[in-house]
Amino acid sequence: MTRIRDQNLLDKYRLKPNDAILAEDAHRSLFDDLIEKYSAQTTAGGGAQNTARGAQYCLPPSSVVYIGCVGRDSYADALLAACQQAGVQAEYHVDDAHPSGRCGAVITDQNRSLCTELGAANHYKLNHLKQPRIWDIVQKAKVYFVGGYHLTVCPEAALALAQEAAAHNKVFAMSLSAPFIPTEFKEVLVQTEPYWDYIVGNESEARAWAQSHGLKTDDIPTIAQRMANLPKANSLRPRVAIVTQGTSHTVYAESEMLSQEAFLPASYKAGLSKHAWIWGTGSLILEFKKWGQTIHFQGENINVVEVILLPLIKDFNNYCLWGALGQVILLMSPREAQPISCKSV
Repeated sequence: MTRIRDQNLLDKYRLKPNDAILAEDAHRSLFDDLIEKYSAQTTAGGGAQNTARGAQYCLPPSSVVYIGCVGRDSYADALLAACQQAGVQAEYHVDDAHPSGRCGAVITDQNRSLCTELGAANHYKLNHLKQPRIWDIVQKAKVYFVGGYHLTVCPEAALALAQEAAAHNKVFAMSLSAPFIPTEFKEVLVQTEPYWDYIVGNESEARAWAQSHGLKTDDIPTIAQRMANLPKANSLRPRVAIVTQGTSHTVYAESEMLSQEAFLPASYKAGLSKHAWIWGTGSLILEFKKWGQTIHFQGENINVVEVILLPLIKDFNNYCLWGALGQVILLMSPREAQPISCKSV
Protein backbone atom coordinates (compact mmCIF):
# COMPACT_ATOMS: atom_id res chain seq x y z
CA MET A 1 0.00 0.00 0.00
CA THR A 2 1.64 3.23 -1.11
CA ARG A 3 0.86 6.84 -0.29
CA ILE A 4 2.86 9.50 -2.11
CA ARG A 5 4.08 12.75 -0.49
CA ASP A 6 2.31 12.83 2.86
CA GLN A 7 4.33 14.23 5.75
CA ASN A 8 1.21 14.30 7.93
CA LEU A 9 0.95 10.52 7.75
CA LEU A 10 4.58 10.17 8.82
CA ASP A 11 3.96 12.50 11.75
CA LYS A 12 0.79 10.70 12.84
CA TYR A 13 2.52 7.33 13.12
CA ARG A 14 5.94 8.70 14.13
CA LEU A 15 7.62 7.20 11.09
CA LYS A 16 11.02 8.31 9.85
CA PRO A 17 11.03 9.57 6.23
CA ASN A 18 13.58 6.99 5.06
CA ASP A 19 13.28 3.78 7.06
CA ALA A 20 12.00 0.21 7.14
CA ILE A 21 10.44 -1.16 10.33
CA LEU A 22 8.16 -3.91 11.59
CA ALA A 23 4.73 -2.70 12.69
CA GLU A 24 4.08 -2.32 16.41
CA ASP A 25 0.78 -1.74 18.21
CA ALA A 26 0.96 1.98 17.44
CA HIS A 27 0.96 1.21 13.71
CA ARG A 28 -1.97 -1.23 13.56
CA SER A 29 -4.41 1.31 12.13
CA LEU A 30 -1.92 2.56 9.51
CA PHE A 31 -3.00 0.01 6.92
CA ASP A 32 -6.72 0.79 7.21
CA ASP A 33 -5.89 4.51 7.16
CA LEU A 34 -3.94 4.11 3.94
CA ILE A 35 -6.90 2.47 2.21
CA GLU A 36 -9.86 4.28 3.73
CA LYS A 37 -8.57 7.82 4.28
CA TYR A 38 -5.70 8.23 1.86
CA SER A 39 -6.80 6.18 -1.16
CA ALA A 40 -3.40 4.51 -1.21
CA GLN A 41 -2.33 2.60 -4.29
CA THR A 42 -2.16 -1.14 -3.61
CA THR A 43 0.34 -3.41 -5.33
CA ALA A 44 1.35 -7.02 -4.78
CA GLY A 45 4.61 -7.36 -2.85
CA GLY A 46 6.71 -7.44 -0.82
CA GLY A 47 10.24 -6.65 -1.78
CA ALA A 48 11.21 -10.27 -2.39
CA GLN A 49 8.24 -10.97 -4.60
CA ASN A 50 8.75 -7.73 -6.52
CA THR A 51 12.33 -8.83 -7.09
CA ALA A 52 11.07 -12.16 -8.39
CA ARG A 53 8.67 -10.50 -10.80
CA GLY A 54 11.35 -8.09 -11.95
CA ALA A 55 13.69 -11.02 -12.51
CA GLN A 56 11.07 -12.85 -14.55
CA TYR A 57 10.57 -9.67 -16.59
CA CYS A 58 14.12 -10.05 -17.91
CA LEU A 59 14.37 -13.80 -18.37
CA PRO A 60 12.74 -16.46 -20.53
CA PRO A 61 9.22 -17.63 -19.63
CA SER A 62 8.70 -19.96 -16.66
CA SER A 63 12.09 -19.15 -15.14
CA VAL A 64 11.18 -18.06 -11.60
CA VAL A 65 9.91 -20.07 -8.64
CA TYR A 66 8.73 -18.15 -5.58
CA ILE A 67 8.11 -19.88 -2.24
CA GLY A 68 6.56 -18.29 0.83
CA CYS A 69 3.87 -18.21 3.47
CA VAL A 70 0.52 -16.43 3.08
CA GLY A 71 -2.87 -16.48 4.76
CA ARG A 72 -6.07 -17.72 3.23
CA ASP A 73 -7.48 -14.34 2.21
CA SER A 74 -7.91 -11.81 -0.57
CA TYR A 75 -4.36 -10.52 -0.13
CA ALA A 76 -3.02 -14.00 -0.87
CA ASP A 77 -5.26 -14.17 -3.93
CA ALA A 78 -3.79 -10.87 -5.14
CA LEU A 79 -0.23 -12.11 -4.60
CA LEU A 80 -0.92 -15.32 -6.49
CA ALA A 81 -2.56 -13.43 -9.35
CA ALA A 82 0.44 -11.08 -9.61
CA CYS A 83 2.82 -14.03 -9.78
CA GLN A 84 0.74 -15.78 -12.40
CA GLN A 85 0.49 -12.63 -14.50
CA ALA A 86 4.27 -12.22 -14.28
CA GLY A 87 4.91 -15.84 -15.22
CA VAL A 88 6.33 -16.64 -11.78
CA GLN A 89 5.60 -20.07 -10.28
CA ALA A 90 4.31 -19.41 -6.74
CA GLU A 91 4.62 -22.23 -4.20
CA TYR A 92 2.92 -20.75 -1.14
CA HIS A 93 2.51 -22.43 2.22
CA VAL A 94 -0.97 -21.34 3.35
CA ASP A 95 -1.36 -20.56 7.06
CA ASP A 96 -5.01 -20.70 8.10
CA ALA A 97 -4.31 -19.08 11.48
CA HIS A 98 -2.82 -15.78 10.29
CA PRO A 99 -3.61 -13.20 7.59
CA SER A 100 -1.22 -12.45 4.75
CA GLY A 101 1.42 -9.86 5.48
CA ARG A 102 1.01 -6.20 4.57
CA CYS A 103 3.44 -3.36 4.03
CA GLY A 104 2.60 0.34 4.13
CA ALA A 105 4.85 2.72 2.18
CA VAL A 106 4.84 6.50 2.58
CA ILE A 107 6.91 8.37 0.01
CA THR A 108 8.11 11.93 0.55
CA ASP A 109 10.61 13.70 -1.71
CA GLN A 110 13.28 11.04 -2.43
CA ASN A 111 12.56 9.09 0.74
CA ARG A 112 10.52 5.94 1.35
CA SER A 113 9.24 4.88 4.77
CA LEU A 114 8.15 1.23 5.03
CA CYS A 115 6.11 -0.29 7.84
CA THR A 116 5.51 -4.04 7.59
CA GLU A 117 3.03 -6.28 9.36
CA LEU A 118 4.41 -9.75 8.64
CA GLY A 119 1.26 -11.73 9.41
CA ALA A 120 1.48 -15.24 7.95
CA ALA A 121 4.96 -14.56 6.57
CA ASN A 122 6.15 -14.63 10.18
CA HIS A 123 5.14 -18.30 10.40
CA TYR A 124 7.07 -19.91 7.58
CA LYS A 125 8.53 -23.27 8.65
CA LEU A 126 11.61 -25.20 7.58
CA ASN A 127 9.52 -28.32 6.96
CA HIS A 128 7.81 -26.56 4.04
CA LEU A 129 11.15 -25.96 2.35
CA LYS A 130 12.36 -29.48 3.16
CA GLN A 131 9.34 -31.36 1.83
CA PRO A 132 10.48 -33.52 -1.11
CA ARG A 133 8.75 -31.59 -3.90
CA ILE A 134 10.08 -28.20 -2.78
CA TRP A 135 13.55 -29.44 -1.85
CA ASP A 136 13.81 -30.99 -5.29
CA ILE A 137 13.44 -27.46 -6.69
CA VAL A 138 16.16 -26.30 -4.30
CA GLN A 139 18.56 -29.01 -5.39
CA LYS A 140 18.08 -28.19 -9.06
CA ALA A 141 18.78 -24.52 -8.44
CA LYS A 142 22.10 -22.87 -9.26
CA VAL A 143 21.63 -19.57 -7.41
CA TYR A 144 19.83 -18.70 -4.17
CA PHE A 145 18.76 -15.26 -3.03
CA VAL A 146 17.61 -14.62 0.56
CA GLY A 147 16.15 -11.34 1.81
CA GLY A 148 17.34 -10.30 5.25
CA TYR A 149 13.77 -9.98 6.53
CA HIS A 150 13.51 -13.75 6.61
CA LEU A 151 16.09 -13.92 9.38
CA THR A 152 13.33 -12.64 11.66
CA VAL A 153 11.14 -15.59 10.66
CA CYS A 154 12.97 -18.85 9.96
CA PRO A 155 16.75 -18.45 9.87
CA GLU A 156 17.09 -22.24 9.73
CA ALA A 157 15.61 -22.21 6.23
CA ALA A 158 17.96 -19.44 5.11
CA LEU A 159 20.93 -21.41 6.43
CA ALA A 160 19.71 -24.56 4.68
CA LEU A 161 19.91 -22.73 1.35
CA ALA A 162 23.27 -21.17 2.23
CA GLN A 163 24.77 -24.55 3.14
CA GLU A 164 23.35 -26.20 0.01
CA ALA A 165 24.97 -23.47 -2.08
CA ALA A 166 28.39 -23.81 -0.42
CA ALA A 167 28.36 -27.62 -0.55
CA HIS A 168 27.71 -27.69 -4.30
CA ASN A 169 29.52 -24.51 -5.40
CA LYS A 170 26.30 -22.66 -6.18
CA VAL A 171 25.74 -18.94 -5.78
CA PHE A 172 24.28 -17.62 -2.52
CA ALA A 173 23.15 -13.98 -2.54
CA MET A 174 21.53 -11.98 0.24
CA SER A 175 20.05 -8.57 0.93
CA LEU A 176 20.39 -6.80 4.28
CA SER A 177 16.82 -5.52 3.71
CA ALA A 178 16.58 -2.99 6.59
CA PRO A 179 18.86 -1.30 9.16
CA PHE A 180 17.30 -3.23 12.05
CA ILE A 181 18.36 -6.58 10.58
CA PRO A 182 22.11 -6.22 11.32
CA THR A 183 21.46 -4.50 14.66
CA GLU A 184 18.58 -6.49 16.17
CA PHE A 185 19.22 -9.82 14.41
CA LYS A 186 23.01 -9.74 14.30
CA GLU A 187 23.44 -13.24 15.76
CA VAL A 188 21.57 -14.99 12.95
CA LEU A 189 22.89 -12.62 10.27
CA VAL A 190 26.46 -13.46 11.29
CA GLN A 191 25.70 -17.16 10.78
CA THR A 192 24.94 -16.46 7.11
CA GLU A 193 27.96 -14.22 6.46
CA PRO A 194 30.47 -16.97 5.53
CA TYR A 195 28.09 -18.09 2.77
CA TRP A 196 27.60 -14.73 1.05
CA ASP A 197 28.71 -14.70 -2.57
CA TYR A 198 26.75 -11.48 -3.09
CA ILE A 199 25.58 -9.14 -0.34
CA VAL A 200 23.36 -6.18 -1.26
CA GLY A 201 22.19 -3.24 0.86
CA ASN A 202 21.65 0.48 0.85
CA GLU A 203 23.80 3.01 2.69
CA SER A 204 21.68 2.99 5.88
CA GLU A 205 21.78 -0.80 6.08
CA ALA A 206 25.53 -0.91 5.39
CA ARG A 207 26.21 1.61 8.15
CA ALA A 208 23.99 -0.34 10.55
CA TRP A 209 25.98 -3.48 9.67
CA ALA A 210 29.25 -1.62 10.32
CA GLN A 211 28.02 -0.31 13.66
CA SER A 212 26.87 -3.77 14.77
CA HIS A 213 30.31 -5.16 13.89
CA GLY A 214 32.21 -2.47 15.78
CA LEU A 215 33.55 -0.64 12.73
CA LYS A 216 34.22 2.99 13.60
CA THR A 217 33.48 4.41 10.15
CA ASP A 218 30.55 5.66 8.09
CA ASP A 219 32.54 5.51 4.84
CA ILE A 220 30.57 3.32 2.43
CA PRO A 221 33.52 2.13 0.27
CA THR A 222 35.37 1.09 3.44
CA ILE A 223 32.32 -0.80 4.73
CA ALA A 224 31.74 -2.52 1.39
CA GLN A 225 35.37 -3.60 1.27
CA ARG A 226 35.10 -5.04 4.79
CA MET A 227 31.99 -7.03 3.89
CA ALA A 228 33.66 -8.35 0.75
CA ASN A 229 36.65 -9.61 2.73
CA LEU A 230 34.85 -11.50 5.50
CA PRO A 231 35.87 -15.17 5.91
CA LYS A 232 34.18 -17.37 3.31
CA ALA A 233 32.86 -20.95 3.39
CA ASN A 234 33.15 -21.50 -0.38
CA SER A 235 36.62 -20.33 -1.40
CA LEU A 236 35.92 -21.20 -5.05
CA ARG A 237 33.90 -18.01 -5.47
CA PRO A 238 34.83 -14.41 -4.65
CA ARG A 239 32.42 -12.32 -2.63
CA VAL A 240 30.89 -9.17 -4.08
CA ALA A 241 29.45 -6.52 -1.76
CA ILE A 242 27.07 -3.97 -3.31
CA VAL A 243 25.83 -0.82 -1.57
CA THR A 244 23.30 1.48 -3.23
CA GLN A 245 23.08 5.14 -2.21
CA GLY A 246 19.90 6.53 -3.72
CA THR A 247 20.81 9.18 -6.26
CA SER A 248 24.52 8.83 -5.46
CA HIS A 249 26.99 6.24 -6.72
CA THR A 250 26.47 2.53 -6.22
CA VAL A 251 29.54 1.04 -4.56
CA TYR A 252 30.65 -2.53 -5.20
CA ALA A 253 33.64 -4.33 -3.76
CA GLU A 254 35.25 -7.66 -4.59
CA SER A 255 38.25 -8.65 -2.50
CA GLU A 256 40.82 -5.93 -3.28
CA MET A 257 38.75 -4.40 -6.09
CA LEU A 258 36.57 -1.38 -5.36
CA SER A 259 34.43 0.56 -7.83
CA GLN A 260 31.72 3.20 -7.82
CA GLU A 261 29.21 3.60 -10.63
CA ALA A 262 26.57 6.23 -11.27
CA PHE A 263 23.61 4.94 -13.26
CA LEU A 264 20.51 6.83 -12.18
CA PRO A 265 19.11 9.31 -14.69
CA ALA A 266 18.86 12.99 -13.84
CA SER A 267 15.08 12.62 -13.79
CA TYR A 268 15.28 10.27 -10.78
CA LYS A 269 11.95 10.07 -8.97
CA ALA A 270 11.19 9.36 -5.33
CA GLY A 271 10.76 5.93 -3.85
CA LEU A 272 12.82 3.72 -6.13
CA SER A 273 14.18 0.74 -4.27
CA LYS A 274 17.22 -1.52 -4.30
CA HIS A 275 14.99 -4.42 -5.32
CA ALA A 276 15.35 -3.31 -8.94
CA TRP A 277 19.08 -3.47 -8.35
CA ILE A 278 18.77 -7.00 -7.03
CA TRP A 279 16.99 -8.37 -10.05
CA GLY A 280 19.45 -6.54 -12.28
CA THR A 281 22.25 -8.18 -10.32
CA GLY A 282 20.52 -11.52 -10.67
CA SER A 283 20.62 -11.23 -14.42
CA LEU A 284 24.35 -10.68 -14.07
CA ILE A 285 24.63 -14.00 -12.28
CA LEU A 286 22.59 -15.79 -14.90
CA GLU A 287 23.89 -14.08 -18.00
CA PHE A 288 27.47 -13.89 -16.73
CA LYS A 289 27.79 -10.24 -17.63
CA LYS A 290 30.52 -7.93 -16.39
CA TRP A 291 29.78 -5.60 -13.50
CA GLY A 292 29.84 -2.46 -15.59
CA GLN A 293 27.27 -3.91 -17.98
CA THR A 294 25.04 -4.99 -15.14
CA ILE A 295 25.01 -1.61 -13.48
CA HIS A 296 23.98 0.02 -16.73
CA PHE A 297 21.38 -2.71 -17.19
CA GLN A 298 20.22 -1.99 -13.64
CA GLY A 299 19.66 1.61 -14.60
CA GLU A 300 17.30 0.44 -17.31
CA ASN A 301 15.46 -1.64 -14.73
CA ILE A 302 15.00 1.42 -12.57
CA ASN A 303 13.54 3.31 -15.50
CA VAL A 304 10.89 0.62 -15.76
CA VAL A 305 10.12 0.84 -12.05
CA GLU A 306 10.01 4.61 -12.31
CA VAL A 307 7.21 4.52 -14.85
CA ILE A 308 5.03 1.67 -13.62
CA LEU A 309 5.95 1.84 -9.91
CA LEU A 310 6.05 -1.77 -8.70
CA PRO A 311 4.16 -4.21 -10.92
CA LEU A 312 7.07 -5.41 -13.03
CA ILE A 313 5.11 -7.92 -15.03
CA LYS A 314 6.37 -9.91 -17.95
CA ASP A 315 8.72 -12.25 -18.99
CA PHE A 316 15.17 -14.59 -14.39
CA ASN A 317 16.00 -18.22 -15.21
CA ASN A 318 14.45 -20.27 -12.36
CA TYR A 319 15.20 -18.04 -9.41
CA CYS A 320 14.26 -18.63 -5.77
CA LEU A 321 14.12 -15.59 -3.49
CA TRP A 322 13.49 -15.14 0.23
CA GLY A 323 11.69 -12.12 1.60
CA ALA A 324 9.00 -10.74 3.84
CA LEU A 325 5.57 -11.49 2.41
CA GLY A 326 6.49 -14.82 1.03
CA GLN A 327 9.88 -16.21 1.31
CA VAL A 328 12.10 -17.78 -1.30
CA ILE A 329 13.32 -17.66 -4.86
CA LEU A 330 15.49 -20.29 -6.43
CA LEU A 331 17.56 -19.73 -9.49
CA MET A 332 17.54 -22.93 -11.51
CA SER A 333 19.98 -23.97 -14.21
CA PRO A 334 20.15 -21.03 -16.61
CA ARG A 335 19.25 -21.56 -20.19
CA GLU A 336 21.73 -20.63 -22.85
CA ALA A 337 22.56 -17.01 -22.13
CA GLN A 338 21.14 -14.69 -24.76
CA PRO A 339 21.62 -10.92 -24.96
CA ILE A 340 18.54 -9.28 -23.44
CA SER A 341 17.34 -5.71 -23.31
CA CYS A 342 14.86 -4.25 -20.83
CA LYS A 343 13.21 -1.15 -22.22
CA SER A 344 11.40 1.58 -20.33
CA VAL A 345 7.66 1.53 -20.90
